[in-house]
Amino acid sequence: MKKILIGFVVLLIVAAFVILNLKKGGEEAGKTVFFDTVKRGKIVTKVSAEGEIRARVQVDISSDVMGRIEKFYVDVGDSVKTGQKLLKIEAGTYEAKVKRQRAILEADIARLSNLEYSYRRAKKLFKKGVIPEAEFQDVESRFRAQVAQVKADSFLLEQFLEDLRKTLIKSPIDGIVLSRNKEEGEMVVVGTMNTPGTVIMTLANLSEILVKAEVDETEIVGIKEGDPVEITVDAMPDSVFHGVVASIGGYPKLSSTGSETSVTYPVEISIEGGSHGLLPGMSASCEIIVDTRENALKVPISAIGTRKIDGVERDVVFVYKNGIAHLTPIKTGISDDRFAEVTEGLSEGDTILTGPFRILKRLKDGEKVKITKRKEYFGKK
Repeated sequence: MKKILIGFVVLLIVAAFVILNLKKGGEEAGKTVFFDTVKRGKIVTKVSAEGEIRARVQVDISSDVMGRIEKFYVDVGDSVKTGQKLLKIEAGTYEAKVKRQRAILEADIARLSNLEYSYRRAKKLFKKGVIPEAEFQDVESRFRAQVAQVKADSFLLEQFLEDLRKTLIKSPIDGIVLSRNKEEGEMVVVGTMNTPGTVIMTLANLSEILVKAEVDETEIVGIKEGDPVEITVDAMPDSVFHGVVASIGGYPKLSSTGSETSVTYPVEISIEGGSHGLLPGMSASCEIIVDTRENALKVPISAIGTRKIDGVERDVVFVYKNGIAHLTPIKTGISDDRFAEVTEGLSEGDTILTGPFRILKRLKDGEKVKITKRKEYFGKK
């Protein structure tokens, strides 16, 4: 039993000795990290935005008078010209109003003619002193009132005639019929301040297509009119369309998800080269190019961290020289998804450490490291 105990103690001592030597050897070799070389190249800063394809000129057709649809002259997909007939609202009620008002106006004019004769006669008699002033003023008052009545009924007739004209709805633009929401025989209503009217159909001029997109408030300040845009559409995944920022809305749009509120701004993007077969309503993803550096000194974003240097938070990288990691403060410029521009602190050809992050965030200035290629590092893992 005593021999077994002694043997176990010896085994523990040997194991401890081996572990200490292995640890010491690992510390002398340094932590294994992967690296990259500082190079020059192109960096393009983009802002992503989601939106919808729209025609620049797109109108919803509603009726200014209430009634039942009597006839359609066009259907979905038809081309239309400005002033072309689109549909007809049943006009019987409006025709009856016009006829009635014309009859009223004719009676008004006949009465006015009689009153005008009486007025002229009374005026002459009053001047000769044949009738008293009160009698003349009564005749004059009735004549003036009838003149006003004729004017009022004339205006009402013009209104009824305009309502009758509005039963025939014509196209306000050149374009095509995108949609038709009603059928012949269905009723249409006129919109009020609180209730929207019936949208009968939608027309669009597809000669100029745009994307109506929303950009987050944190990124809108970097966008300006004229910025180039790369556009992809879900319906045509193999095609990339090009456009430019046409306008930036100044009024934000608020949307809430749970307890969080997001703020976005509307951006209109004109698509170059015509419609390309795109149709309003299609979903579009936009990459707005806000800045470009053709020959930037660039490093992988994964290499950049932050450290306090002399009490100030700075962007830093680790530069590798002769087995040692040197903490180096830098200044950065623009960036894309993978690389950042370095304007101060590095030179082309410098070797920098790019990961793993768990090691870099604890790495100290002057610490020994062992570098390897990223593929080899992950191959060992």
